[in-house]
Amino acid sequence: MAALCKAFNLHRWIDEHRGLLTTTSGATTLWKDSQFLIMIVGGPHALGSFHINPSDEFYYQLRGDMSLHYIDPTGKRQTENIREGDILLMPANTPHSPRRTANTVGLVVERVRNSDETESCVWYCERCETMVYEVVRRKDDAVFSLSKIAKTFNKNLSHRTCRHCGHVQGTPA
Repeated sequence: MAALCKAFNLHRWIDEHRGLLTTTSGATTLWKDSQFLIMIVGGPHALGSFHINPSDEFYYQLRGDMSLHYIDPTGKRQTENIREGDILLMPANTPHSPRRTANTVGLVVERVRNSDETESCVWYCERCETMVYEVVRRKDDAVFSLSKIAKTFNKNLSHRTCRHCGHVQGTPA
């Protein structure tokens, strides 16, 4: 549980916990015992999947630059570059895929999901933008590791093959 009204220096915390920010997910939750999930996310991080949240997400890029790929309301893939010091609000239910290079750090704030809400991890065809694979979870699902889901997707040719155009998604090197 977070200390009541106890401030700490975020930049010093990041320096002291740099090793936690370079794992596959690159994320460490600072607080989760409130109505917000407050995370520090480091790079490199680029799974290729898109995340769909039932609520808005707030991004504050603390160190370095990142690119945020997303699917716009017309179904087209877009990219927004978020530079060091920039903030961005990602609207709820927008498929998005944060891509971070090494030594980048950002603050991400999300609302804690209600028990009846779901979130998704989705892959879109690199050629025609059709959804090729989706995993949906509820708040109470015990296992929703993005890296495990990505490994399952990458290992399975049928998951990676677009049923619309036949394109086979590549796998990360």
